[in-house]
Amino acid sequence: MGLISKQSATKSSQREGPFFTPRKAVELSHFGEIPLASEFDIAGLILYVGNVYLLNDQNRQWLFLTDVSKFISGEESEEQDDCLLAVNFSSPTTGEDSAFFNSAVSGHIVGFSNLVKRQKDQTRHMWVAEATESSTYTLSHEMPKKSHLKEAANSAEKWASSSHPVLDITEILF
Repeated sequence: MGLISKQSATKSSQREGPFFTPRKAVELSHFGEIPLASEFDIAGLILYVGNVYLLNDQNRQWLFLTDVSKFISGEESEEQDDCLLAVNFSSPTTGEDSAFFNSAVSGHIVGFSNLVKRQKDQTRHMWVAEATESSTYTLSHEMPKKSHLKEAANSAEKWASSSHPVLDITEILF
């Protein structure tokens, strides 16, 4: 009584799927498939770091990146639609005027974990995410070799170091 047989446990796990699903890097070329408010991980090239500003007693900062998946997948075109991710960082004001990131991180490859997908910016044709208290980041050269973000970081690094044209982020943002 009260015991689950091996057969019923197996059927149950087949219906519900695996208990643990390994994390994997999300590509911006498939970002539309991710439901809103879902957590995701991504590695990409930092294109622009915005200034810190104050809004509703919170320090906020925007960071813009591309994972270059649209460019290396053969979908390269003159259009830059859907190849950018804007990430919003915020924290309560502490009286200090400190940035989450400084502009020196522009041009570097960074892996982010536990970002949350937000509504797409239709005007600027870019994806939007929010960093939460559980969000983390790692510079590509500090990523462990077995990191689920390492392959995506390596692809972005390879693309960034080649002679491909740089995205004109200022044209898109301003």
